[in-house]
Amino acid sequence: MIPTPKSNLGVAWYRREQWELLKQTAADADVLEDTYDEWLTHAKETLADMPATLPVVKIDFDVQEFNQWCDQSGKERTGDSRSEYVTWLMQKQDGITRE
Repeated sequence: MIPTPKSNLGVAWYRREQWELLKQTAADADVLEDTYDEWLTHAKETLADMPATLPVVKIDFDVQEFNQWCDQSGKERTGDSRSEYVTWLMQKQDGITRE
């Protein structure tokens, strides 16, 4: 029997200094918290509520790189794209290439 690789859940971990840029460039800025501190509090609460058996990886999220990725991929800057970008970063880190 071949062991099944563990699946990690990647979570975008935003940078305080880029929060305003994220809000200004997101197509769905209305669904984002108003401030970085509000987002951070919510993110920490969400992580604390997750089962300990679910491996969570905080993915450093560079908004400028994300915006470039969206422009190159023809994607709108939304939550779905942010999630897809985090998955792409995780695959890139793991050496999985799917362009």
